[in-house]
Amino acid sequence: MVRLTACRLAATITTSFGINTCMAKLHIMKLYDAAWKVFRFQWDEAVTARDDYKTRMKQRLGYETASDIQRHVDLALERLQANNVPNPRIMTMREFYELLALEKVLEEIACRIEANAKFSDPGSLLPTLGLSWLRDVLPLLEGQQNPGYMPLENVKKFLGMVGSAEETADHFRKLRQELIEFLERAVRMGEPIWCII
Repeated sequence: MVRLTACRLAATITTSFGINTCMAKLHIMKLYDAAWKVFRFQWDEAVTARDDYKTRMKQRLGYETASDIQRHVDLALERLQANNVPNPRIMTMREFYELLALEKVLEEIACRIEANAKFSDPGSLLPTLGLSWLRDVLPLLEGQQNPGYMPLENVKKFLGMVGSAEETADHFRKLRQELIEFLERAVRMGEPIWCII
């Protein structure tokens, strides 16, 4: 079965390290899989449309020009950061906007799939609570046998840590509440959380 790679990898704690931060995404796989079933046809159609367009664009404009357009689309979608990337030529602007629109359709479908199954922390919440994704959450994962798997009893422990943490600034109150509600949903459903760190 073909899966949505970006969402599957984010099936859940996906991390990116900064000096003192660690971005994380948590997913409840039962909700993710149910959403995937609903949106699978739309996803497959959107991927086919995008890939067909890219093939036709390469045939019409050549590999180098098509690659430049893809690079500009990736920059526009913040998948890529680069300096001194030349502006696309006027004659390729149409292709740029068409490919950008097709990629945005895929992003929208991916967001729908993840909407109820995911919690995202930009990396700033846990440090404000005196917790760390690596120090406090990583030990709650099963490790070698089942990488990224946080069993239900550890989800409850994590919920307790977040719930008992000291009060935080207004900016983080909402994010903290979202995390608590996400963890409570997993506990209510009796579902583990899947993580990649």
